[in-house]
Amino acid sequence: LNPEKASVNNSQELITLLLSSAEKQKYSKRDLLLNIEKIRRDPYYFVDMFRRLLAEKATGSLKEFLQEIDIRNLKINTYEQFIDYLLSQSQFHDYNREMVYQLLIDIINPKSVEAFVQLLRLYATEGIVHALDAADPAQFSKPIEVVQYLLSVAEDYHFTERELLRVLLKMLLKKGPTGTGDGSGSWFSHLDRPVLVSAIIAVNAIIIILLILFWFRKKRKNV
Repeated sequence: LNPEKASVNNSQELITLLLSSAEKQKYSKRDLLLNIEKIRRDPYYFVDMFRRLLAEKATGSLKEFLQEIDIRNLKINTYEQFIDYLLSQSQFHDYNREMVYQLLIDIINPKSVEAFVQLLRLYATEGIVHALDAADPAQFSKPIEVVQYLLSVAEDYHFTERELLRVLLKMLLKKGPTGTGDGSGSWFSHLDRPVLVSAIIAVNAIIIILLILFWFRKKRKNV
């Protein structure tokens, strides 16, 4: 199932693709439609689940702020929008932007700086890759220093902080909130192809539908 190759441009086209792929992908059309309807009743469910994940991993004032955020009242319905909100609110609360990035890294849980750079290269845009090529990996002692470096040279290599944020979110979804860094047993562990993760970041409706799809596939494998 590859939404990009199938020229899927919006959630309606993706639903059509998923319905037509039901038999091949071994999930029920009825179950898919029932669960889409459930999520439609609460479009903020998965973002709030993401908030809870961050709150569990965070510490100090950032943890307190995450515990207080009302996703539904703020109408935050994508992961990217949520992280944007955290970054923008850092100036009004007792935490900084670096702490937000460090929290994402903690959940990604790379085994080393080298492993973190490899993951960045896997999902990064061309500008980020060029910036990594220009750096000496030995100059970084921990992953957050790689992020700090990329933010400092973003303009020179023609990429934005938003692009880097998207890459980190893709990495997080791939690795999953397991605490082990290997993605086993995570909520997102079956999203193992970059194109699918890209679709998840792009449109919140696609986030919901793909999570449902892979939940069904995982459930059927465990039966």
